[in-house]
Amino acid sequence: LEEDIESLRKKVKLTKMSIEELGPVNLNAIEQFEEINERYTFLNEQRADLRAAKATLEQLIEEMDKEVKERFKETFHSVQGHFSEVFKSLFGGGQAELRLTD
Repeated sequence: LEEDIESLRKKVKLTKMSIEELGPVNLNAIEQFEEINERYTFLNEQRADLRAAKATLEQLIEEMDKEVKERFKETFHSVQGHFSEVFKSLFGGGQAELRLTD
């Protein structure tokens, strides 16, 4: 019986030492984790929204670029055709043309 008591005292002492080695315990850890996890989830959703918006904007820019180029070509060809006629009218003949350069 005495040996059992001594054995239990040693176990208690070792257990206390093990607990002390763990250091202080943050009692707010669960609450802090929940706050940080909520913030992380929010920021991930924001990032996903921003990526989707970026993709949409890039698509719109691409479509607008195509439209601008097409309209420019149409307008240029129209002006090009009339330019030749106006030149002849202004200068009493001759030839003139508009050309696109890079």
